[in-house]
Amino acid sequence: MDQRDLVERAKRGDHDAFATLASDAVARLDAAARLILRDPELARDGVQEGFIRAWRTLPALRDPERFDAWLRRLVVHSCIDIMRRRRHRAIEVELTPIDDPAGLDFASAIADRDLATRRSGTSIPSGAPSS
Repeated sequence: MDQRDLVERAKRGDHDAFATLASDAVARLDAAARLILRDPELARDGVQEGFIRAWRTLPALRDPERFDAWLRRLVVHSCIDIMRRRRHRAIEVELTPIDDPAGLDFASAIADRDLATRRSGTSIPSGAPSS
């Protein structure tokens, strides 16, 4: 069966015909998506989104002879959309306060220092700055 017949059947809702068309094109489309996105996982997403768009808009395809070019254009546009979404994605960063060194409580640090000083038998000289 030639491509024109498969496209006409797929336009009428034949899932098997569309699957045949997709399997014939997937390697080419994946290669193009990898060149655009430079990431194999994102490329697969771009191809999948292109196939979804193709299935949904297939009845509007006027010239079945142009199916390959039309499908490639849909995948390219899907890849561009993925790039745009990634560019505008918010990045979450956890910030720790600068004045709180690793969550230490200064009062407990001074108490620990005083306890260590008492155990060692030395004393803090009067007038010495406390931490």
